[in-house]
Amino acid sequence: MKIASSDFYNNLFFEWISGGLANALTSALLNPLDVTKTKLQISKAKSTVSKTMLNIVRSEGFLGLWLPGVKARCCIFITAS
Repeated sequence: MKIASSDFYNNLFFEWISGGLANALTSALLNPLDVTKTKLQISKAKSTVSKTMLNIVRSEGFLGLWLPGVKARCCIFITAS
């Protein structure tokens, strides 16, 4: 079965968009863990992941887990896929 070149390019474009969106969604969902990890790394006090996440929510609100860096990470992963 021969695939027409337009079908090939349409499929390639669809796969490229799908891969980029999948990476962006994964980045957005995992960003709270990345923010928490970074806070733990720069913190001088010993703490657990759950306590650090709770402190972030208390001091910066629920969006404090998502907003730092999520736009940049999504843009990078969309274009890198």
